[in-house]
Amino acid sequence: MFNDHIERDWSSESRQVIIFRLADELYAVDVKHVQSIERIGSITRIPDAPSFLKGVINMRGVVTPVVDLRLKLGLTAEPFHESSRLIIVHVPPYDVALIVDGADEVLEIDASHLQPAPEIGAQRTPYIEGVLDIDGRLVVLLDLTKVLKENETEAIQEATEGVNIQED
Repeated sequence: MFNDHIERDWSSESRQVIIFRLADELYAVDVKHVQSIERIGSITRIPDAPSFLKGVINMRGVVTPVVDLRLKLGLTAEPFHESSRLIIVHVPPYDVALIVDGADEVLEIDASHLQPAPEIGAQRTPYIEGVLDIDGRLVVLLDLTKVLKENETEAIQEATEGVNIQED
């Protein structure tokens, strides 16, 4: 069973995903949501924002919220490093920059690689679309529409409203 309790027929699907790292785990998101992958630059902090909201960046003239995906998924916070990246994704109603430990590759996957999301009580389970087995590596496919809950997108919108940042 899938988390949303809807059986899906994966047999006819082929899609591209971006594989990235958080801690020692591999994750993926569907390429259709990804706008770009960027190095981490200057992030403008926002007072009283949720802990997973690190601030905002100016992405080509647009104020874009920055979410630390480690914190959002319940992992331990770590300082950014040389391979840390921002994956700019479109999560309606706007773009969000996700901080990841490194973006590794783009892969085309087919249904035979995707297994249903586990139905365990772990904090990450609601965000998991499925688990991929790619050459013996387990990769967690995230459902970006569920990563940020509706009340969290409202909190991000409120926190970033009226924020002005300089163009890089």
